[in-house]
Amino acid sequence: MKPKRLSWFSPAMIAFFMSGCAAHDLQPFWEPSPKFSPAKLRAAQDGLDLSVDEFASAKKSLEVFAVTVSLNPEAKDIGNVAVDVGAHGVLPLRLSITNRGDTQYIIKKEAVTASLAGGTLPHVSNQAAADTSAADAYSKARGWDALLTAGIIVVAPIALFSLPWALAYSIDCIPDKCQVTREAPCKDSHFYHPCTVNKFRERFKTLELRDAILRPGEAATGFVYFKLPEKLTRLESLTADITLAEDVPQGQSGKTVTFKFTLPPISLTTHE
Repeated sequence: MKPKRLSWFSPAMIAFFMSGCAAHDLQPFWEPSPKFSPAKLRAAQDGLDLSVDEFASAKKSLEVFAVTVSLNPEAKDIGNVAVDVGAHGVLPLRLSITNRGDTQYIIKKEAVTASLAGGTLPHVSNQAAADTSAADAYSKARGWDALLTAGIIVVAPIALFSLPWALAYSIDCIPDKCQVTREAPCKDSHFYHPCTVNKFRERFKTLELRDAILRPGEAATGFVYFKLPEKLTRLESLTADITLAEDVPQGQSGKTVTFKFTLPPISLTTHE
């Protein structure tokens, strides 16, 4: 009969001490892409279909900007940590553009603008949007790391004593090949803080609208991030302008198509 496996804590510590053997084989969990409801604001012009939707309201934000950061191999569900981006001063606008005409257009994030009560909101990068929105999550992750570090210091002698036995049952090590038998949620990290930071930055980057050429029959979707004024609890008179330029040879002038939207009021609190 095989001995009972160690608890999750011992293999985690062993992996920390033996990172040269196994860390390079760790793989992050697959994060499924969020499913979006159809946007209510839509328009068609010059063969282009375009819709825009906000994700600063708490409910929509928490559903989309969420990642798995637990170091427990059993925690495979997305949503361990979710951030309320609007309450932290970030406005994500999601665009969906379909080219149904025969003209080729250029998509640029800088050609997407948002205004609030007449003032233009500044763009923020995907990394800045992640770091601003997830600041509280980063702080909590640092706290978990402090506890984990203290635990490692206390039980390190016990872990080293049980190292040969634990390796035999947690990691399949053979010459020139080490393979962790269970998937780990964070790549190249055994601590919460770097995992949390990397996961959120990856999430915001993956969802961002990319500058691209939109050919006939193609579609593009993604987020553009803006910085909101401090201490806002509600967005009123929010407008979005999106301009696409015809892709023409250098030195020639082509047409531009501009869409203008006025978004309904948006609450940035969970109480409405």
